[in-house]
Amino acid sequence: MAGARAKGYPQRVVRSSHALPLASALAIVAGGCGDSLDVSVDYRVVGLAPVTGGTCGAVPRTPPLATGATKVRFTFRDHTATGPGPLRCDVVLPRGGDAPVLAVPRKAEPVDLWVEYFTDAGALVARGQATDVDLTGGTVTIYTTDADGYACEPAQPTQPRAFHSATLLPTGEVLFLGGLTGPASGAGADFAPAAGAYVTASAELYDPGSGRVTPLVIAGLSPRAFHQVVVLGTDANGDVRLAVSGGLGVGGDATAAGNVAAIGGPLGEAPWGPAAVDAALGRAGAVPIAAELLTYSPSTRAVMRTPIVGASGAPGATGGQPDVEFATPRLIGGGLGAGGDVLDALTPTGEIAVSLPGVPRVGAAVVAATATSALWLGGDLAGTRLYDKIIQLDATPALTAGPAAPQPGVNRAFATAVRLDDEIIAAGGLRIVTGAISDTTGAVPGVRVDVATDVVTELPVGDFLGAAYMASAQLPRHGALISGGVVAGDLACLGTLACVNAQSVRYAADATARTTGAAGLARYGHRLTRMPDGTILVSGGFTRGSADGTIRAVATLERFEPHDAADDPLADVGPARAPGGVAEVGGVPVAPCAVVRGGPGPDASVDAPAIDAVEVDALDVDAM
Repeated sequence: MAGARAKGYPQRVVRSSHALPLASALAIVAGGCGDSLDVSVDYRVVGLAPVTGGTCGAVPRTPPLATGATKVRFTFRDHTATGPGPLRCDVVLPRGGDAPVLAVPRKAEPVDLWVEYFTDAGALVARGQATDVDLTGGTVTIYTTDADGYACEPAQPTQPRAFHSATLLPTGEVLFLGGLTGPASGAGADFAPAAGAYVTASAELYDPGSGRVTPLVIAGLSPRAFHQVVVLGTDANGDVRLAVSGGLGVGGDATAAGNVAAIGGPLGEAPWGPAAVDAALGRAGAVPIAAELLTYSPSTRAVMRTPIVGASGAPGATGGQPDVEFATPRLIGGGLGAGGDVLDALTPTGEIAVSLPGVPRVGAAVVAATATSALWLGGDLAGTRLYDKIIQLDATPALTAGPAAPQPGVNRAFATAVRLDDEIIAAGGLRIVTGAISDTTGAVPGVRVDVATDVVTELPVGDFLGAAYMASAQLPRHGALISGGVVAGDLACLGTLACVNAQSVRYAADATARTTGAAGLARYGHRLTRMPDGTILVSGGFTRGSADGTIRAVATLERFEPHDAADDPLADVGPARAPGGVAEVGGVPVAPCAVVRGGPGPDASVDAPAIDAVEVDALDVDAM
């Protein structure tokens, strides 16, 4: 049995005759415990801080504020290779008093740990999680975020980027790749969009488990933005294969002064477009980029690159949704905008299984509709077809025509799309007028598509402000988060790309919308990545600069905490728990963590026989 306490805080144990004897509590947890009761692990519960003044400061070391919370629940589950296992033990402690020492059974076996702050009424106030916790020694830090709120990640990248890719790997790491950056004077400096943005081939790897961001050098990788990265699978050696496709690159040296890849258009034109050749300004011009196969070795953190011969590569390529749940094949490509586009279905090793020609599309999205079908949605330059269907993904993929747009202006380019159970929401985007992308976002914020009936319904005005270059991700229990964007064509911002919005809206499975806590940083061209613990990682994007009409690229990582009281860490395995309560059967706790006292040092033994019972009213779990 492993003991854990709050480092640097005293422990106070009060004898009580009305609580369970300690020996009985241990028998319930472990059915007999031969481990020594040593205080071997220090738990530190830290509240992550929000963005302040447009940046993230030092990693905080203070306990969460958790305003209104009166109690804290600790949940320990067995850690397994496939995810959290059975309940090890749980306990609910009131806030206030001295720091506790918790005894957890089977100290030689790792655990996954949740810390949740609740009100007396059972509302979740803040939450944090740590995985693969070693109970044999050391300090475990659990970072918490306010429910429905945003906060800075513990580690931050160094490369500002927008319209990049942020891909969750099977290892739990996130790969940030490519994107647009700021001016030659500095990637994160203010610049006017009309001056153009450079494109980068830089790559960084974020490991939330270790709290580290590591730069990656990928020899021969093409600089690109507006692209997609799709995980193809993991081979027998544990190496991860990824397909990088589409997007906007640039001719010549992407770092040469003046050689920008994308230009912000003036009023009346599309906000971001490919840069034209202009020798006087040092512009080699934007070019399409061929698809590439990346092989990532987690053991060495090395990446090898090879071309995917014959695959599509074009400006404004289809943006793949990162949480698409297809098995194989994976879909890449599209976005040429003239003469028809192609989606390529790839095998797990990166070969083209089949190519599917479609109508000309720019800034479309591929979203999973069912386990074997998807929608290729938006961006139809003819302005008549809202989406096409990709079917038979479990056999021979095929493309079938979808319905026409219900009215002009509904078919958009660069909308964000996400699935909600049997519906898909397409939010925001730029209007397509007479075969070209306009600089206005339009009055209709988006549409809902019923994947079974093909019925298209406009989203209610007022759910959110219609904007371009928004981002979306699925939430636990099939909700969705939609955030950010730029209100294109707004004269008040002295430019089409400076009206950056910090809006954040979450949709329930029934497509009812409500606003969340405000993001710390207003941005567009950013990415939302759903992490294995259900939190949402917010990366990159452009935000407003310090002067009117300017913008800047950011590297800032934020975390959104989507869970509420119904998102019980035991929901998938049981037994049932009331919000803020412990697991019980017939009113009796089934696996309570023992609350014991610790000695003066971190390795002091616990004098279990001398304690009849523990009264938890005197215990404090705030400063850990």
